[in-house]
Amino acid sequence: MSSIKHNVADVVWKSPGGLMEVVSMRYEHRMSELPLLRVELKTEDHSLKPDAIVNQSAHVDLMCGDELSQPRSFKGIVTRFAQKRTAYGNIGAAMPKRVFYEADVRPKFWLATKHVDTRVFRQMTIKDIADQILGELGIPCEWKLEGEHITRDHTVQYQESDYHFISRLMEDEGVYFYFDYTLETVIFGDAKGVHTPCEPTAQLDYSEEQTRHVAFGTFERILDVAYEETIGSGLFTVDHYNYETSQVSIKKDDTEGSSPNFPALEQYTHTMNYLDAGRGTFYARTRKEAETASIKIIKGKSTGRSLHVGFLLTMAKHFHDALNKTWLLTAVRMEVIEGKAVSWFEGFESDKPYRAPCKTPRPQVFGVQTAVVTGPSGSKVYLDSLGRCKLQFHWDRVGQKDDQSSMWVRVSNNYAGKDYGIQWIPRVGHEVLVSFIDGNPDLPIVTGRVYNDLNKPPLGPGQKFQNIIKTIKDNHMLFDDSDGAELIEIRAEKDMSTIVVNDERYQIGHDKSINVGNDHVEQIGRNMTLTVGKNLTETVAEHHNETIGKNRSTSIGEIHNYMVGEDVVSAIGRDVRTDVGGNHSTAVSGAHDLVVSKASTQDIGKDMSLTVGKNYSVDVSKKTNLQSGDQIILKTGSATITLKKNGDITVQGKKITVKGSGQVTIKGSKVAVN
Repeated sequence: MSSIKHNVADVVWKSPGGLMEVVSMRYEHRMSELPLLRVELKTEDHSLKPDAIVNQSAHVDLMCGDELSQPRSFKGIVTRFAQKRTAYGNIGAAMPKRVFYEADVRPKFWLATKHVDTRVFRQMTIKDIADQILGELGIPCEWKLEGEHITRDHTVQYQESDYHFISRLMEDEGVYFYFDYTLETVIFGDAKGVHTPCEPTAQLDYSEEQTRHVAFGTFERILDVAYEETIGSGLFTVDHYNYETSQVSIKKDDTEGSSPNFPALEQYTHTMNYLDAGRGTFYARTRKEAETASIKIIKGKSTGRSLHVGFLLTMAKHFHDALNKTWLLTAVRMEVIEGKAVSWFEGFESDKPYRAPCKTPRPQVFGVQTAVVTGPSGSKVYLDSLGRCKLQFHWDRVGQKDDQSSMWVRVSNNYAGKDYGIQWIPRVGHEVLVSFIDGNPDLPIVTGRVYNDLNKPPLGPGQKFQNIIKTIKDNHMLFDDSDGAELIEIRAEKDMSTIVVNDERYQIGHDKSINVGNDHVEQIGRNMTLTVGKNLTETVAEHHNETIGKNRSTSIGEIHNYMVGEDVVSAIGRDVRTDVGGNHSTAVSGAHDLVVSKASTQDIGKDMSLTVGKNYSVDVSKKTNLQSGDQIILKTGSATITLKKNGDITVQGKKITVKGSGQVTIKGSKVAVN
């Protein structure tokens, strides 16, 4: 292509395929989007093949500035190359035979659209994440940030291209991107003061004159301008629920009340995944600024070749003086055909903060996924004070299945309240079911557990009528619904503790059996009642100790059999009283010793008989008083002494001897000696 002045080519192709003439050039670019440079080429070389050109570096120079004296270079890679029409058709062989080609040149950042991944980024800002991804692709970038961009605990790129992922993150935090003039470096910005003027021409005069030149050498000027405003929302509300500060509202809003923003038109965005009210204020403000940037814009047409998105253009000599100011270019479309350049542009007031619209959709996770519970090396259980766990998804190619594989993930339970509920902790290595709140891959929650070939269920097909709750240590509750063999089995691998604050009741329809391998201790604070419908049998292999603090009463309806294999020892602190309604018989096979420390009294209502198989000895330290109401008979063999109540005393025997070591006195009213 040649310019009018001196017929010097003002668009030059310096790229694969050798020297080719540029027939036309079309360039399109919008803020936070990828630019496209489409070049139509003409050459006599019929042999160019797309596979030799595609993915090769491309370089196009466009002359601009005063008298088109300064080159502007577009650099990128060829993403598309097509062979098109010829310039000769069916003309004779003597004429030059030229063929047309078309090439799409894009910045290297375009390759990020072709790299799709799913991965987790831990403890990183959006700058850290973008730096890592762009570094992997070999794409240089520059950061012009003034806002605060927090460290994100857990950010997931889910089945989306690197370009889509970076765009989504930047839009979320009010960051936009554009390119330097060569299209080689991606520039990220978030503030109004970071932009520089267009090069080489930063100021264009407004002129509606459509001739090629207004004055000699003046190739860049503005031909047409329209400033427009459209109705926009005026109230921007964001909200999220932070379960770690569940009673604190972090909902925030921001308002733009000046026309054309109308507060009655609200944009409400929830589940924003932020943690505090301060961050909510930031999100509400950036969404307000993004709305304002899209409804108050300038659109124009010019012959400018220096226009570039992300740079500043100053307009002068417009009849409406309010438009004679510096504008931030947000969109540029340029066509250069046969030396004539026409460009269309959009801009926003440079003294106000610009934000790109949030148009890149967040990926949705539909249904549930499974993941493996992780933790530090060697740990069996890993949880925090909220019962959360760490996990790693099967699609994660980077995680090491440790405590850094994910953020803390909440675990759903069937019952959850303040210091009560059901808590069943997933162990390291368990496979769990994971759902995502609002489908957000950054908000996982464990909703279930599943078995696999490594962790098999405790019951197999042979126990198809059984159900079980079982821990790794075989503490379990088993429920058997087999016909005729219904059973509930509770097992404690070691100790078992049961606490009943008030009453406990058991009702057993048939038998009850308790088997204690070692000691059995029962402590009852008050009364204990045991009622046995028939027999009660107690067997004690060795000792039986019984301690009663006060009284003991035993009532037996019929016979009481008491058998002791060896000795019986009774120690009674005070009195013993035995009431026998009928007879009382005691049989002692050996000796019977009775020691009474004080007095001993026997009260017998009728007869008393004492039979001694051998000797009978009574030893009284002092007096002996033997009294009978009728008579007393002392008898041994044929000798008898009889004492009657009338005073008669009869001593009868074969030989009676009265012997006294001292005086013997016989005294009576009448003494008879035969």
